[in-house]
Amino acid sequence: MTINGSRGLNRSIKDRFDLTLECIRRFYINKESPLTETFQRYASFFNLFHDFGGYVDFFLLQDLVDDGYSVKFFLPFESFNQPPLLEPFFACQSLLPAFHQLAKQSDAHLGS
Repeated sequence: MTINGSRGLNRSIKDRFDLTLECIRRFYINKESPLTETFQRYASFFNLFHDFGGYVDFFLLQDLVDDGYSVKFFLPFESFNQPPLLEPFFACQSLLPAFHQLAKQSDAHLGS
């Protein structure tokens, strides 16, 4: 299965990009994640970027990580054992501030 298919169908990720980015970060430091098997099949692709910082910098994902390249999660995150999504109403309330902040940061980078 492709990376996109795996992240969309995986019960621990459910297409959340922040969780996918955490899986990518863990891949670069040889830690297990729900997407480890998939990423191993695409190792030659990930090796092009040398490390997680290179991946983030190439795809301009700096707004999704802090200065130490730790992922800024959209919702509180402790482990992949917790449900990736909240009940729909509460998820929307929780996610809106994170998406609003991300949009403001992106606008600043683009000069809007």
